[in-house]
Amino acid sequence: MSLSKIKISVFVLLLLFVSCSTHHKPGPVPSDVLGHEQMVDVLCDLHLADGLLTAAVVPPKDLAADTVLYSSVFAKHGTTSTQFQKSVLYYTHHNMIEFKLIYAEAVEKLNHKKAELMGW
Repeated sequence: MSLSKIKISVFVLLLLFVSCSTHHKPGPVPSDVLGHEQMVDVLCDLHLADGLLTAAVVPPKDLAADTVLYSSVFAKHGTTSTQFQKSVLYYTHHNMIEFKLIYAEAVEKLNHKKAELMGW
């Protein structure tokens, strides 16, 4: 193997190493995306709403109950379904680590509420 081929091979390997090892830091969260705490709160309430619907607490004959229930969750938190969906898309595409932290915090908060209700 010639010296020039070795240099090119080393250069390519270094380039691959640098490109794979650099971490892309996400920029600031856009203003139309829900922040960390608001995402945690909305996720918690959406999971509670899902629980009400799946446990048949809300009568199944009322087909609009899920729409009303979810709309009330978004209204409570001063957001909309569209903004929430946009926020989920932002975090999953631009900052998955933050989204995992948000979701973990929401699960922890729900587990804490469950423990309180169960008297644990």
